[in-house]
Amino acid sequence: MSAPVLAIDARSANATQRAGVGSFCTELLRALPNVAGDWRLLVYLDAPPREAFPLSTAQANFRVLPRGPLWTQRMLPAALAADRPDVYFSPLTHLPFRCPCKAMAMVHDL
Repeated sequence: MSAPVLAIDARSANATQRAGVGSFCTELLRALPNVAGDWRLLVYLDAPPREAFPLSTAQANFRVLPRGPLWTQRMLPAALAADRPDVYFSPLTHLPFRCPCKAMAMVHDL
């Protein structure tokens, strides 16, 4: 049996200047390898990871999808369907309308 896969929208951690959600996502990604156990990490980005990105290719698999309007609704669902992760996590409140896997989103500042 293969290890379960956690897919993450990490675009906010790949920003040149991080604040708010970007800082949260960065720290989450830094901590995940230490607590993920057998889970494999699959990181979705819309640009190659910057030098200061919090994960390395030894810690996670990276998938860079084309940039575009409505990225979460147009680019991401096809990638999720092809990659078939066990769970998809968004550090934003944005989830694909037609998400082909279990999904969760973080809601900040309630």
